[in-house]
This record gives sequence, C-alpha cells and structure tokens, in this order.
Amino acid sequence: MKRTILFPLLVLCLFAVSASWASEAVLRLIERSSYSPEDKVYLKEQVALIFADTQDAAQKLLLKKLREGLVKNVPPKDLIEALNRRKEALERARSLLEETGVPSGENILEDLVLSLELSVSPRILKEVLARVGGNPKVAGRFVDAVAALLEVGVPSERANEVLQRVLDRNLEAREIRTISRLLEQARKEGIEAKDVVRVLGEALGRYENFALVEVELENFIAANKPRPALRAGQGVVAPQPGVSGGSPVEEGGTPLEPQPSAVRPPTQEGGTPLE
Repeated sequence: MKRTILFPLLVLCLFAVSASWASEAVLRLIERSSYSPEDKVYLKEQVALIFADTQDAAQKLLLKKLREGLVKNVPPKDLIEALNRRKEALERARSLLEETGVPSGENILEDLVLSLELSVSPRILKEVLARVGGNPKVAGRFVDAVAALLEVGVPSERANEVLQRVLDRNLEAREIRTISRLLEQARKEGIEAKDVVRVLGEALGRYENFALVEVELENFIAANKPRPALRAGQGVVAPQPGVSGGSPVEEGGTPLEPQPSAVRPPTQEGGTPLE
C-alpha cells in the first residue's frame, strides 16, 4: 500500500523539479536579454503560460525557439506568436506519431515540427509515417531529409508535390529509405536542393520502375557535384611559344642543341666514303 502511494508522489516531485528548472532557465534567458524592462515583464508572463504544461522534448524545442528569438532581438509580440506556433506544431507532431504508431523520439519530433512550421501538409506527413511506421529509423531519416530540404529553401509547395508523388507510387519502406539516402548524399555533396527535388519529381513521374528513378538521381548527383579547385602549381601547364617536345628551341622552332642522329661514315666530295 505504501509503495502504491509513494510512487505517484515521487513522480509528481520529479515533475515539479523539472518544471521548476525549466521555468528558471527561461526566466534567466529573458532577464539576460537586451529588451526593455517593460518587454521583459511581458515576455516572462506570456512565456510562463506557454511553458506551463510542457515537459522534456517539448520544453527543449520551445526553449530553442525562445533562445533564437532573444538572440535576434525579435519584437516581443512576434516572438510570442512564433512560440505559440511552435507549441501548436509540437502538439500536432505528437498526434501524428501517436496516430501512426511511430515512437516519439527527440529528433523525429523536431523534424516533424520544422516540417509543419514550414507548411508541409499534415495529411501527407501522416501518410508517409503510416507507410513506414513499422520501421522507425526509416521514418526518422525520411522526415529528416524533408526537413533539411525545407531548411535550405525548397518551397513547401514543391516539397508537398514530391511527397505526394512518393505516396501515389505506393513506394515501400525500402524505396523511401533509398530516396532519403540519395537526398542526404546530394546535401553532403553540396548540390542545390531545389535541383535534386526537381530531378526526383520528374523521375518519379517518368518511370514506373523505381530502379530507373534511383539510377537517374545517382547519375545527376555524380554529374553535378562540385569539382575541387586546383591548388597553385597543379593542373595543365600552358605551352610556351616555339616550344616543342620539351627541348629548348630558338625562334621558329629550331632546336638550340644538336639532336641525336644516325651515325654515318665520313665521305669525300662526291659522296664516296673515305677509307
């Protein structure tokens, strides 16, 4: 009986300590900022309400957003709006994970939140998660790849279009994993994300055989990855005027030094060999 009572009390204590630590961290961040005293009071009141019922990963993501806004000196009202949008995206992301049975990890939660904030369709995200829900690693990698594309400026409309094509093709988890791998590879190679998305979308629409989609994307990446710049002293040496065959020459191309030739016996006038 005592254990039954003590365990809930322990959980409540731990939660209280965690919430207290989070609120103190938030207050310290706001107090150290460059806002006016009036703005700091406003921020503390509003942020306290936003953080009131959050914990763990949600707190970290909200704290990250708050820190970004404070560093950039975002106007207080705009910062509060951004925090409210993030909280809404967090709640939607958690619902998506619960509805599709994908385990909620910190990384996939953050990637989903970013995708939702950047206007990726919740319906499309849900369908993708449901399709690869049996393999959390594949789900995580794919959502991460999508979030990375959005971060580097690929329009959300274009991302939604390509995601819809992935769904229309009824691709399996293995094929979605391949797309994630190729998107990651293109990013590491420094290839423009919008070009990769364009080629992927066109290939998905052109080929029924997914292997051909994979080959086309691989060929595009290989042909477009940046070439390393030549360092001083490397590369082709431009030929000098009049130089031929690597031997010193005078103007007009005549060798300055006699070149080896076949040895002939000395002859007298008229061509008869001397004895």
